[in-house]
Amino acid sequence: MKLRILLCDDASFIRDLTKRTLRKFLPQSEIMEAGDGRRAQTLISRQSFDLVISDWEMPHMSGEDLVRWIRNESEHKELPFLMVSSLGDNCLLYTSPSPRDLSTS
Repeated sequence: MKLRILLCDDASFIRDLTKRTLRKFLPQSEIMEAGDGRRAQTLISRQSFDLVISDWEMPHMSGEDLVRWIRNESEHKELPFLMVSSLGDNCLLYTSPSPRDLSTS
């Protein structure tokens, strides 16, 4: 079984680096790319994914807005979502809030 991963980042070199790393450890995976949250939203609406890996800050729609949209869509609300961002020399890794946590904000 192939793992279908959506990789969303506005920096193409980060997408390439992440894609190479994923292929090294998950060679059977199918990886789709989106350059911003709005493109990711379109892809998620058209096909199914097993995992979304997204940058936090992107043009048109941020990773935070993307995960909020996913958690509010009934057919996608259980989609695993991993948010990764780098600020200078620091790397931040976030797990997405549950649908229940988002409904209270």
